[in-house]
Amino acid sequence: MRSTCVREWRHVSAYEIRRRLQICAANQLARRPSLLQQLREAGDVIEVVECLDQCTRCDACSFALVSGVFEYASSPDELVMKLCERPRSTR
Repeated sequence: MRSTCVREWRHVSAYEIRRRLQICAANQLARRPSLLQQLREAGDVIEVVECLDQCTRCDACSFALVSGVFEYASSPDELVMKLCERPRSTR
């Protein structure tokens, strides 16, 4: 007897896909709770970590590790705007 697998597919909205953001505690973005809250409200999971081994960039720009890929911007506001505009993927 052959077994069959039935999968139920449904539409997943962009708000249901949660990205994982890791932010270095020394980075400018980590010291902006209003911006972090904006990202949380957009559905992102935020983790402030001790260090992401980007010490030369910590003072120079804002950055976050987004689902394993670094995103950089010249200011915390610009980074949040960039992250909010970036499409979410299911990977």
